Amino acid sequence: MKRKLDYFFSVEGKWLRRVLLAAAAVRLIAAIFSEGYIMSDDHFLAVEPVSSWVSGENYHNWFPNEYNHTDHAQPFSYAYYFLNFLILKCCALIGVVNPFIQAFVLRLVHAALSLWGVYLFVKLAERLISSVTWRMYAIWFWVFGGVVTVFSVHQLVETACIPFVLLAYLYVLKYFDHERMSTLIIAALAFSFSVGMRYQLVFFPLTLGMYLLWKRKWSGAVLFGFFFSLGFALTQIDNLLFWHKPIYQHLLDYQSYNSTHFSDYPSNVFSYFALISYYIFPAITIVFLLSLRRWHSSGGHSSPTFVAPQHSSPTFVAPQHSSTGPSHLVPSHEVQIFIGVAIFIVFHLVFPNRQERFLLPAVPFVLLLMMSAISKRYSCSAPSHEVPSSAGPSSNRPSHEVPSSNRPSHAVHQAIRWSIYLSAIYTLAYSFYVPKSKYLEASKALYERGDFQNLVIDNWKGEESVWLPMHYVGKFVHPFSMTNKKSLDQLKQQITHQPLYDSKRLPAPAPSYLIIWGAEEAYPRAKAYQESGFILERLSPVNSESEQGFALYSLIVS
Repeated sequence: MKRKLDYFFSVEGKWLRRVLLAAAAVRLIAAIFSEGYIMSDDHFLAVEPVSSWVSGENYHNWFPNEYNHTDHAQPFSYAYYFLNFLILKCCALIGVVNPFIQAFVLRLVHAALSLWGVYLFVKLAERLISSVTWRMYAIWFWVFGGVVTVFSVHQLVETACIPFVLLAYLYVLKYFDHERMSTLIIAALAFSFSVGMRYQLVFFPLTLGMYLLWKRKWSGAVLFGFFFSLGFALTQIDNLLFWHKPIYQHLLDYQSYNSTHFSDYPSNVFSYFALISYYIFPAITIVFLLSLRRWHSSGGHSSPTFVAPQHSSPTFVAPQHSSTGPSHLVPSHEVQIFIGVAIFIVFHLVFPNRQERFLLPAVPFVLLLMMSAISKRYSCSAPSHEVPSSAGPSSNRPSHEVPSSNRPSHAVHQAIRWSIYLSAIYTLAYSFYVPKSKYLEASKALYERGDFQNLVIDNWKGEESVWLPMHYVGKFVHPFSMTNKKSLDQLKQQITHQPLYDSKRLPAPAPSYLIIWGAEEAYPRAKAYQESGFILERLSPVNSESEQGFALYSLIVS
């Protein structure tokens, strides 16, 4: 550890400091400015219920208590959500109660987790990509990962699990280098935690287990299976503690739910084209295809080294000292990574519920494997004086000149560099994007009133109820919902009878506010409320609907 720290703060480690500083800066910007939530799951599953636990509530009744006799858990793992609970609980303990500051702390912690993932990506790149040039290209593409970078500061389990998978594979490769059982145990525990967060990741450790058996590493396979099973069981321990059910009940319920609801989320296989369109920039894919063509035309043979083009810019190749680094990996060990990633992607291609975010855990490995393939096909190994390694300098490598016909053209390098520049610009621009902004503004308006009890949310132009993020409102109640399918008389009846909504089985508080949802002028709808006997007072500025997307009123039920 001391040697790594000495190298990091040395002149030779300047390139690594630049990488991590750039990664930290862009993620910090996203954490500060990209408020809100990207999709429903990264708030209404990852934040909303756990925030209520911090407040002593049991919003959505995820856990059994004296008022609620829920006899089984939700059909998904709680492991990742417990982490968010711990973060919010720590905020509460130190007196941070403002929900918007709490959300910022959540994003900040996820940004730090993502930064750790960048470091692990660097370490894996050193082992998988022999060429310094293409290795640095891969690293900079991961630093400026576009939407993936911004997603990583939000509460998406698909991005939160990535550093743990990177850690697992890093120690897998260390195991194949030295066959130390301690490294395999760390890999097993990292895999178990990632699978505990996201069940579909099981294809990665499953492939590794089969690979160990194929290599006849019997003791390694048994040890890996034991510690993976043990670690995974610990991530599912709530089944035993709260419901007295088998450890794997979450997983069984998850399989049952997906087998009966898979057709509820229609999509098509073309939705995954995003994997090579804006998750990984097209330039890499184009060069990868060209490299396959070059390999095919050369009969499947390529020279082992490459000298970078004389006119190439050194922008992405920082250090001026040599190092052997750990890039001597036997190529066959990449196979188990490739097969695991391939099975993971094919599974999601076949499964009817297809959403781009499901493939996010595979993106760093697709990037690494493609760059590794490109470097081998082009025989791109940089001269010894340009080879960076975060492990620090050790000895010189000989550089070998290869025929110019095996070198990638200057245009190829320029295309990659410009793609990185564009990716950096796109990532920085996207870091200022605030998803679901009108939901945040509506919640902030209610939170700042200070006397919120409940409200009516009226989506009078639509058929779907509007879900307001109650974490940002600061009070966990179920609002009264209105759509164009429901009459105001029905709303009055519902308020009068006050159905049992909250976790303590008490009547829902009467609404004191009304939000008329939509960019259309709210006056006709407000007039209908007044004609039905409701007393309203407009709190939003006049004619602000087109800008805010809603209008806020105080409401009294007469």
